[in-house]
Amino acid sequence: MIKHLFFVTSFIIGLGSLDAQELDNYDISYSSISEQLDNIIFRKASNGIEYKPYDEAKINYSTLLKTNPEDVKANYGMAITLYANRECAKSIPYFEKALKKSIDTVAEMYFLLANAYHLAANYNKAEDTYKITSGLLNSNHFSLSKQEQENVKNYILHRITMCENGKRLSTSSQPGPLFKSKQKIVVSNISGNINSKYDDFGAVFSANDSTVYFTSRRDDEGNVYYSHLQNNQWSNAASIGWPINTLDYEAIVNISPDQKRLSFFKNSVYGSALHYSDYADNKWNLPQLSINKGERNEYNKANNC
Repeated sequence: MIKHLFFVTSFIIGLGSLDAQELDNYDISYSSISEQLDNIIFRKASNGIEYKPYDEAKINYSTLLKTNPEDVKANYGMAITLYANRECAKSIPYFEKALKKSIDTVAEMYFLLANAYHLAANYNKAEDTYKITSGLLNSNHFSLSKQEQENVKNYILHRITMCENGKRLSTSSQPGPLFKSKQKIVVSNISGNINSKYDDFGAVFSANDSTVYFTSRRDDEGNVYYSHLQNNQWSNAASIGWPINTLDYEAIVNISPDQKRLSFFKNSVYGSALHYSDYADNKWNLPQLSINKGERNEYNKANNC
């Protein structure tokens, strides 16, 4: 299980340019758009799969696989469990076996496997699997709305570009500073007051670096937490609380320079979408969807809301 709050982003898989329409509508980063699409597809792919609590699910699927290593459902369940817990590289052999043995074409499974290859820096297999995914998308194998399909199509094209960039950088004869011989990147705990035994990720710092906001799965689903830097020490991480955090999934995206507006993804009646909350009168106000009325109507039509 991942125990570190990552501040080093994946510099290879994050390269490239995004031309998707969403960036014209929202003032947010590509990584935020990709997280939204990942969440949409993961929810569809994991429908009916028992993958929480994570530790219990891993034990259950391990037991089933000892009895029948070829069982499609057990392999898929283990893959989903590991993928959900950000152990993507470990999920690969289970996705591969589930796909090999399955009699159905599970388009979303190919998408998750492509992402897993990508995160494991296996760019050739990632690119090939993204192309398979794109073909399945064009053949209407995905249970997505028309707008979601268009968004995912652009997303996959961008991911393929990332793979090409990754292959070039990993074989370059004139690498940048991070690729120099014997150069190491070390990921370590920022503080015992912040890191937990669960996933802590997506760190966002305030303008003066005195506060860090991040997403944590310590409450199982995923909520926004924060910590203040005081006397050169980080305070105990605390939940940002209601109305931002709910029983559903919330993930931090950005905090304004004055720390008066927090942007985050959350599940709502509009699906998994970008929201914001303003800080006023010493409290965070009710979240608002980050699109205007006209865009909201279009969003509702596209998603049958």
